[in-house]
Amino acid sequence: MINTLHKTFIFITVLIVFFVLCLIFYIFFYKTNHESFITKPKLFIYWEQGWENAPYICKMCLKSWEKYNKSNWNIIKLDRYSIENYIDITKKVPNFWNIQSIPHRSDTLRINLLKEYENSVWVDATTFCTRPLNDWITKYDSFFAFSNPSNDRMIANWFLYSKQSNYIIDKLCEVFNAYWIDKVKPEKYFIFHYMFNELYNSDSKFKKQWDTVDHISANIPHKMKFKERHQEHVPEERKQHIITLQSPMYKLDHTEKSSNLMKKSKNNVFYFLAHHHGLI
Repeated sequence: MINTLHKTFIFITVLIVFFVLCLIFYIFFYKTNHESFITKPKLFIYWEQGWENAPYICKMCLKSWEKYNKSNWNIIKLDRYSIENYIDITKKVPNFWNIQSIPHRSDTLRINLLKEYENSVWVDATTFCTRPLNDWITKYDSFFAFSNPSNDRMIANWFLYSKQSNYIIDKLCEVFNAYWIDKVKPEKYFIFHYMFNELYNSDSKFKKQWDTVDHISANIPHKMKFKERHQEHVPEERKQHIITLQSPMYKLDHTEKSSNLMKKSKNNVFYFLAHHHGLI
């Protein structure tokens, strides 16, 4: 009888200890991480084919965002299989996976994510971060994009920020989603940008919001997209631009040539950029 009671006591004690440990795990791991995901701003970065298959230069770009922002932002690495964990994109755009090109699927995804999540950023996988977002982006209280990448485009969309629900994001998302209802291919490659232009010229509320944004020219982060960037030489002007942090990020490209230069050659602008920021 005593032996049976002793075994029962041990069994109950083990159950209590197990329950307590589960509770501790929930409080300090799951609950903490869940609350962190809800409260921390989000940075979305996308490589549709999977990050294990991403070009070397894109992986370095991802590392740059993690280095400067991981403590204050949720860095969310997306691919075609993880999208559904964050948004039901086919509910928003039923034709989404029929859109023929990855860039246009990406355009559709980014505007819907920014509408879905307040205080969020979209960065293209070829965008290299050089300083923490919190150093500069927090002064924008609604929307930010780099301006005038060319004469026919008012904004660049490889970096977009939405602080809170705002008219530009809401309207652009509405119009862009409607565009893809029955299309698989756009009439023009830069359809996202041209829709922005059209809304600016036709919608006074849209125009007013964009006009109040403190604009930063896209020419600044485009500084590394110069014609001779694949040469075995780093122009002094580009070196100083990198060293003196004249841009909070740089837009690069994911060509095999650019990736190989960053990875294998020490005398080029891609390697210099990554090395200066301690990633190589």
